[in-house]
Amino acid sequence: MKSLMRIYFNYIATALVIIFMFVLLQFVLLAVITSKLYDNDSGGKRYSMVRVYEAVDEDGQEAAACLQAMGASFAMLLDDAGTPVWSYQLPEQLNHTYTTSQVASFTRWYLEDYPVYVWGGEKGLLVVGYPKGSIWNYAVHQDMDKLKGVFTFLSLSFISTLAGAVLILLVSGFRYYRRMRIIADSVGKLASGESVHLAETGNMKEIACTINQASHRLTTQREQLEKRDEARTEWISGVSHDIRTPLSLVMGYADMIERQTDTDPEIREKAGLIRAQSVRIRNLIEDLNLASKLEYNVQPLRKKVSFWQQSCAKSLRIY
Repeated sequence: MKSLMRIYFNYIATALVIIFMFVLLQFVLLAVITSKLYDNDSGGKRYSMVRVYEAVDEDGQEAAACLQAMGASFAMLLDDAGTPVWSYQLPEQLNHTYTTSQVASFTRWYLEDYPVYVWGGEKGLLVVGYPKGSIWNYAVHQDMDKLKGVFTFLSLSFISTLAGAVLILLVSGFRYYRRMRIIADSVGKLASGESVHLAETGNMKEIACTINQASHRLTTQREQLEKRDEARTEWISGVSHDIRTPLSLVMGYADMIERQTDTDPEIREKAGLIRAQSVRIRNLIEDLNLASKLEYNVQPLRKKVSFWQQSCAKSLRIY
């Protein structure tokens, strides 16, 4: 069972490492995407706005080149009264004086559906517009307490989700471990010659069915072998009994003929040969019965003292 427990622990460790790597990858992707969408883009536009603002002069060639590189549709520089004092490809409907409320409105979002960015200084207010529908330009405002509550909820939700995933992995892994332990025990019983029967349900249904079939086949073969061995033993016992009875008569008459002094010596010699061969047959029968019984461990061994042990014992008694 130690091997199964090691497999279970390896499964849990691998699952935890995969979860950790997945979470880490999500954080890395989130950081990269966020930096690409906000930091780099906002920083680049801010730097470009400063370059355009500093390059605004009477001819505005350098500023126009920067605006073309930025992909801007138009640009204008408003004075303190809201009147355009410099412009770049400014549409006719936008070429007019703007009130304070109009400037405050388009500064944060759109100007006539054009997404705009602004930059202010001593020269005035620089307004750079981009093609319609090219930029989503809305500022999002949120109460700080509610925002903290949202982050707290997201943190708790992430932790609870991660804990739930780990718990599911532990429970499912333990279920597989318990099922595999039953299968391993069944295989061990099959190896020791026992019969097993597993419930053919769940994900291990096919494996359980295969083990049950193997157990049934081994049980059937074992029963057939036992019946065959039992029949062979009974046959050997019956044949030995049937041979022993007439053999005893043959040995008795042969011995009687061999002992008669008034019988022809040649006949007595042949009777002795018959008796000796009969003894040999009897010994073979006894060896056959003994081998049959030893095969099934039902005949105890008859231990005899060897000639060397008898000699040693006699020597010790002499001394």
